[in-house]
Amino acid sequence: MLRLPRPLLAGVVGLLALTGLVSGCGGGSGDGKDAPKTAPGAEIPPPRLQSADRKAFAEIQTSSGVLRAAAVPVAYGSATRIVVTDRLNSAARALAAVVPRNSLLRRLRRTTLKSLRAAGSSGARENSTAKQIAQSAIAEADRIDAGLRRYAASHPAANEIAPG
Repeated sequence: MLRLPRPLLAGVVGLLALTGLVSGCGGGSGDGKDAPKTAPGAEIPPPRLQSADRKAFAEIQTSSGVLRAAAVPVAYGSATRIVVTDRLNSAARALAAVVPRNSLLRRLRRTTLKSLRAAGSSGARENSTAKQIAQSAIAEADRIDAGLRRYAASHPAANEIAPG
């Protein structure tokens, strides 16, 4: 049997008692008073977005995806020029039709429209400039998506919106 000096033994027993290993206690009395509490307001849904902002958020999200899908083949070499200008123009028209009230969404809408128009421009259909335009479009789509994430972080109801 290992014999420890009394002060060391007292320290070990005290440490074990603090960690709960000696007490054998599960930490609760079984009366439910120690049960985890739900944070106040956690079960209350977030306030709904204004209709204009909800539509704008979804449309910006969709348009960013269209922009990225048009640019990726050119930026990464599987195509020499952007050829889906009809999709880009259609996304730009749909995005131009929404009018968000939130200032961040208004800025993201302007940025997205500018990027869609640049990717659908005549330069994007020319082999000499298409790759640069496509790479810029992907960088803009990244910034647009980051802005949408910022908006969603400050407006939890936006997380319930699925594009479409």
